Amino acid sequence: MNSMHLLALLPLLICCAAGLGLLMLEVFVKENPTLFSGLSLGAIAVAAAATLANWTANKAGFSIPLFGGAITVDAYSQFFTMLLLGSAGLTIIMGWKYMEREKMGHGEVYSLLMFALTGMLTLAMGTNLITLFVGVEVMSIAIYVLVGARRQSLKGNEAALKYFFLGAFSSGILLYGIALTYGMVGSVQLDAIKAFASHPDPAKLPLALVGLAMLLIGMGFKVAAAPFHAWTPDVYEGAPTPITGFMATAVKTASFAFFLRVLGVGFLPIKPMWVDVVAGLSVLTMFTGNLLAFVQTNIKRMLAYSSVAHTGYLMMGLVALSTAGGPGAQAILYYLVAYSLTNLGAFACITFLSKQNEKLVNIDDFAGVAKQYPGIALILGICFASLIGIPPTAGFFGKYALFTSVISGGYAWLAVVGIVNSILSVYYYLRPVVVMYMDEPKNDWKDAVGVAPARIAGWVCAVMLLWAGIGSVSLLDIVPGAQPILSWAQTSVASLF
Repeated sequence: MNSMHLLALLPLLICCAAGLGLLMLEVFVKENPTLFSGLSLGAIAVAAAATLANWTANKAGFSIPLFGGAITVDAYSQFFTMLLLGSAGLTIIMGWKYMEREKMGHGEVYSLLMFALTGMLTLAMGTNLITLFVGVEVMSIAIYVLVGARRQSLKGNEAALKYFFLGAFSSGILLYGIALTYGMVGSVQLDAIKAFASHPDPAKLPLALVGLAMLLIGMGFKVAAAPFHAWTPDVYEGAPTPITGFMATAVKTASFAFFLRVLGVGFLPIKPMWVDVVAGLSVLTMFTGNLLAFVQTNIKRMLAYSSVAHTGYLMMGLVALSTAGGPGAQAILYYLVAYSLTNLGAFACITFLSKQNEKLVNIDDFAGVAKQYPGIALILGICFASLIGIPPTAGFFGKYALFTSVISGGYAWLAVVGIVNSILSVYYYLRPVVVMYMDEPKNDWKDAVGVAPARIAGWVCAVMLLWAGIGSVSLLDIVPGAQPILSWAQTSVASLF
């Protein structure tokens, strides 16, 4: 392994080493959230610097296969690496004082977060089904424990158990799908699967499709696609709010990195055999998430069903994939950036407003927030506007990119369904905004000031949402600079196809 290979692998090694180091430090420092948060942020910053150094050291379209092709460091994996590191960093800032308030400032919480990040980076880099499965399990096992990190919370313990049992079941289905695929193809390398799919053996193709169906079920659970979404509301509600934000963004981002590689590389040549299934799942997921979000009174449960709906939007990009990548893949990457910033900002505000033991997480509890904390109300308003898809937020341009990609791919009806669902979502996204601005205050938020770093994370997300959105207006030649995130996504996708 030469120095270039080591630099390419450095972010993964740093996150893994940080997880081990924080776990060992716990032996000597029992509870010091400031120290653990600082060390975790430092490790993430170094990993991000290494990623940027590797990006600048290589030409566009670079690809560095490692360990016999088990993982590949390329522009695609670097895009997801930066997005995942950013999500983890904002999560730590969001939870800086929250962990202390909730008596969660133990070293293992931060260690598990770094291990989860290690699994996510493996998913972004994996080009082998076994490597991808290992990444899924490293990520998932750490998240199962983090969901129950509030040890005295019955809801948290229940959520962790539900997530663990359903996750174990889905992992079994995923592994069986990998086994069937290997049995028919004779390899777990995505390039080999692509070669098989390009010239399939008629005798082996039916069982290979069964393997693909099981892979879709396993991946559908990880991204919370209907009907594999049943775990989502209980887990989102029971988990500590910063961890919920991390799950809603980083876990979904890493899972879609896996999803896109498997369908966009391995099984793309037989797209006509699976595209209608994915389109149907997309429609079912959008309607399920949006309609069930209507009746929620808890804002975390509402955002859980919102997450399900946005999985449906993202799956539209998979429908629009083509042999050259197409605009669908680029739209998925851009949308994941917008979605991550939006949800991290929203959960940062919820973290700030929730009192100890998360007593104030119902929508009605936010009455009059705009009068006491106008900045928090503004951040939440921007985030919900982005989730709806109102310009000039990044969420609008993300949906625009997804809808135009499926139209250009010949699925205009799916874009119409997406637009209808976006209109449906307006009601439940605007409800908290109306409560914050129109209702009289009925709670005292003074003790919320103790989690002030969460407000910083919220402002960062809100500003980035507007910057990413306004930067995309250069599509209309209004703002110079040619959409930095869209251009980055396009460059990243080019290395995948």
